[in-house]
Amino acid sequence: MIELEQKLSQKELMLLVGEGLEKDPALERVLLERDYSMIAVSNLEDASIVIKRKPPFITFVKLSLVTDQKKLALLKGPEDFFFGRVVFIVDLFSDEAYLLAREIKSSIFIFPPFDGEKLRLLLSTLHPENKNPPPVPRKSTLKKNTGDIIPITQWTQDLSAQKKFLEENIPLKAEKDVQAFLLENHRLLHACTALTRVLEADRSTLDFFCVSSPEALQVVFQDSFSSKNAHFFATQCEALFEEKSFFQKKILLNLTGRSTESQILVRWSIPFDSTDYSTVHVVALDISTICQNLRELELQKGKFEKIFQSSPAGIVISDPSLKTLEVNNAFVKMFGFASKDEVMGQFLGDLVIPPKYHAQFLSICRMALDGKRVFIETQRRRKDGRIIDVFLNSSPLEMPGGIAAICFLYIDISERKREEMLLKRKLKIEQMVSEISADILNYPSLESALRGALPKMASYIAADRVSHVIVRKGVMRYSSEWCRHNVPSLKALYEGEREALPLQKDPWFCANLETGDTFNIEFDEKAGLAEEAMAIQNFMSRHKIGSFLVIPYRFRGEVDGFIVFEKIKSSFNWTNEEIGLFNLFSEMLSSLKDRDAAYEMLRQDREKYRLLFWQISEPFMVFDIIYDEFGTPSDVRFVELNEQAKRFLKKHGYDEVLGRSFLEIFPGAESVFKEKLNDVIAKEEPQTLSFYNDLFNCSMTISYFVPHKEQLVLLVSHTMKES
Repeated sequence: MIELEQKLSQKELMLLVGEGLEKDPALERVLLERDYSMIAVSNLEDASIVIKRKPPFITFVKLSLVTDQKKLALLKGPEDFFFGRVVFIVDLFSDEAYLLAREIKSSIFIFPPFDGEKLRLLLSTLHPENKNPPPVPRKSTLKKNTGDIIPITQWTQDLSAQKKFLEENIPLKAEKDVQAFLLENHRLLHACTALTRVLEADRSTLDFFCVSSPEALQVVFQDSFSSKNAHFFATQCEALFEEKSFFQKKILLNLTGRSTESQILVRWSIPFDSTDYSTVHVVALDISTICQNLRELELQKGKFEKIFQSSPAGIVISDPSLKTLEVNNAFVKMFGFASKDEVMGQFLGDLVIPPKYHAQFLSICRMALDGKRVFIETQRRRKDGRIIDVFLNSSPLEMPGGIAAICFLYIDISERKREEMLLKRKLKIEQMVSEISADILNYPSLESALRGALPKMASYIAADRVSHVIVRKGVMRYSSEWCRHNVPSLKALYEGEREALPLQKDPWFCANLETGDTFNIEFDEKAGLAEEAMAIQNFMSRHKIGSFLVIPYRFRGEVDGFIVFEKIKSSFNWTNEEIGLFNLFSEMLSSLKDRDAAYEMLRQDREKYRLLFWQISEPFMVFDIIYDEFGTPSDVRFVELNEQAKRFLKKHGYDEVLGRSFLEIFPGAESVFKEKLNDVIAKEEPQTLSFYNDLFNCSMTISYFVPHKEQLVLLVSHTMKES
């Protein structure tokens, strides 16, 4: 209270009416420069109390507070209020508030934000000790983007002479389109414009236009008549002829001190309940900077629009309720829509979000509305229902009042994901071929190995059912099967038709099988298979098989069996490269089948060999050859003896020789080994030698041969004891 009394006791008082005005930095700087006392109130009721106690020399009022005549009466106050000036800050423009504020004599209207230089000029003009300051021209050196406070200039104009002129000179046939008639008759329009007469203008208006009198201001508008402004004057004349009470349009004027033409927004109206155009109230606003800013904004908008529309990423902007506000062409194309019209105004969750991702989508939106950006790889649904993999960048679009929209940027990564999936699948197939091959090598036969390997093969290539079928003399026979959980077995079906499996009834299937190459069958209910493949198509349809991968293997050029991998209700979609890997697997199975056959032949040959071996009447010995570090034969080891050889050695005192080396048992026979045996091993040629053996004290005939590099065979065919 004491502080208020001190301020009221000072000579120069500035009153601020409206929330937050006292915090404006420009006002604060000007007050510090001048010894003003300032009182700030939030409403007109408090302002009225201050005015009654001490009228301020200047009052700043937010125009939005002037809502009716009662509010305006609070500003009028005592009779001496005219000593001060009222500056209305146009924080919210409305016709009603503006017309009410006009009733305050000599009121001034300014637009925020404030500028220190303009405030100083305004206060200097209105200072009580300088009631008639000299005109101050509007400086052309002001920068366009300084945030000038531009006063709304105002004056009174007599348009009655123009109206009468129009009534007398517009022909009846032109009354429906006065504007077009005047634009075609420039002399008539110019004559009408010359009748303009300015009655009264305040000092700030004259200063704004850099003139010294209302007559000079009148000349400014009369001299502005040109083809560029013809539309302005024609439109104004049409409003007069049609007796409109309101008019607003832009005009281009050459103002003193300005290097370029200024765009002035002119607005006039006649008093309420009046048809008299002799005292028209005119207001004008220099909108050059605003128009320039708008042009720049339009250019920027055009650039951003071009970037937005030409972006390869699909972009959709939604409001906070998740309804689409704007989409670019890439989004329309990416999600298969015919045009933007299908998308605009729709709830985004119903357009492209798969049901299982709804909760994730809402969570992303909540984060965006909290001001957070989200980057995530997820899936979205096209219009045709197809699911695609996308990279999503979700960002909030912030405005002064908060978050106004959410921007969703989508990049289709389906191809990259597919390539990654194919690479992983290829690596799994390679791993399967490697591991299964190693496992099968440890089995005595291919059929038993495959029976144990079916589950592992199914897990590697994500099959739902795997079957192994053997082909013997052109007849297919079921061997083994593995099924995923809840996938029915076809074992009973196969075993019920042992003589001819259902697959064997299909010539088309058999023809593909006979090629010996891997083949894949993808079943499409709409497209179907070839006409000659009706049997396999019916088989797949009946058992809900979506994809059929067949890997055959051969023996001696003929198909000996095959493995069938099945996908239920879906497809494998194998690539040619993967089919190539399966062909490699097929070759490996074929080679293992050949190995089995070779082993069987070797087993049979070995049995024959062992039978012959045991039936030989002479001593027969098999040795493993021992090599030294230089690869030279250094000894041999007993590995197998027939009964005659065992009796022969035992007879001479050499028992239990199996597993022992020759020189270990006969250490004195090193020279014999080097001379006789080493020569046979080195040459790998059969030899028969007859010589006297000091070890056994007898003459003997021995045959040597090397069946392969690792073994030596010795046959004692004749022995004779010396007398």
